Amino acid sequence: MRGKGVARYLAEMLPCLATVDTSLELVVLADLAASFPTGAERLKRQAINPRPASVWEQVGMPRAARSGGLALLHSTSDRLPVATRTPLSLYLFEDPKYREAIAGKPSGLRHTLAGALIRGLFPVSLRRAGVVMVSSKATLRDVVSRGVPEERIRLVYPGVSRVFRPAREAGEIAAIRARFERPHGYVLHFSSDDPRDNSRVALEAYAEARRRVPGLPPLVVAGPVVATAEEQRRRASELGILEHTHWIGYLSGDALAEIYRGATAYIDPSLFEGFGFQVAEALASGAPVICSNSTSLPEVVGSAGVLHDPRDVRGFASSLAEIASGDGGRWRDAGPRQAAQFRWETTARETVAVWEELLA
Repeated sequence: MRGKGVARYLAEMLPCLATVDTSLELVVLADLAASFPTGAERLKRQAINPRPASVWEQVGMPRAARSGGLALLHSTSDRLPVATRTPLSLYLFEDPKYREAIAGKPSGLRHTLAGALIRGLFPVSLRRAGVVMVSSKATLRDVVSRGVPEERIRLVYPGVSRVFRPAREAGEIAAIRARFERPHGYVLHFSSDDPRDNSRVALEAYAEARRRVPGLPPLVVAGPVVATAEEQRRRASELGILEHTHWIGYLSGDALAEIYRGATAYIDPSLFEGFGFQVAEALASGAPVICSNSTSLPEVVGSAGVLHDPRDVRGFASSLAEIASGDGGRWRDAGPRQAAQFRWETTARETVAVWEELLA
């Protein structure tokens, strides 16, 4: 499960595509050294060299389509090839304008060039794509605002892996908490060096909630925090919660699924999400969710969690205090029901149906 939306999309979609009943022959363009996820072995594979990415996208991809006799190219990149006669299908998680707005001025030549490339090619990609599949209604609205006609857009929600499930019994939660050495529970937040995580608000909300509920379980910060680690620790110290805050690093596999399952609450004040995988995974795991009301998150959460403006520290703190004081039971039941509508099998079937429609 390492990586953001695209990595999860590929890991989950390929095995599901292998099970779809279709007359289309599905070919995966993949680096020869790349390993296929279990279940995807039945898909035909065409070896490619995808590096450097900009050369692969503009030169290698059209060449691979010609050499393989492909009738359609499907990509999750926002930089589709400009010069190809092969019809193009694009799956879009988010409009890159959000990344640029939050990241601010790019640092270094590489980031400056990458940003310029995206700004130049993304509008062209939207025009070139025969169909644009989007991960949420929020992304659909962004694409429409870019001038893409709605008849060329299809809403195809991603899924949530079935490894994310609620605890089957109270003893399972107790065992998970014991393994993480947090027997009385914990508040979970995922963070990285990505500014969209908005971890400052999570820390401040936790500090405020702890002032209201002195016995609040500790805050567990999971994820690959590196460049901002010192800054986060300094802020936690200023807020007086350093001894109650624990950074546990990157998690994957069973540990990732379990950390959600054992949480007293999950707090996510994200500034924007194309879909919001972590929120959906928390819901599926039965963790009471408190998240921001930005971009796609309201449609992912529905009525199964608590929504606040991503800058509303007091709102997050109030909801966290309420849930930690015993108001979490109804959310543990509602979350899995909401998350059940997001299934990778459905994503794969709907994607193939769009391809069939485009080729027809």
